[in-house]
Amino acid sequence: MANMTREEIDRILQQFGGLKAINRTAEARERASRHFWANEDRYLEEYPGKWIVVTVEGVAVVGDDLEAVVNEAHRLFAPDFAYHLDYMDPEKDSWLL
Repeated sequence: MANMTREEIDRILQQFGGLKAINRTAEARERASRHFWANEDRYLEEYPGKWIVVTVEGVAVVGDDLEAVVNEAHRLFAPDFAYHLDYMDPEKDSWLL
């Protein structure tokens, strides 16, 4: 991998709103994941066999089709995408995406 110049790195960071925006998004994603894991049992009971998108405020998108759920999450939460996506499989432990 070639070394990048400072200008190239700055240009990439600016495409994502700068380092502060990137950090805010990462922190919001972490909070959404913590919220999911704290409520996983309830979500498994309420949404068996569904894909769900969870934010710090709760479940935001529910559906059977992964692509449709992701598209709706992107429509609602672009450009930050600060959410947790998971499948509520009643037969298995939940897995993180």
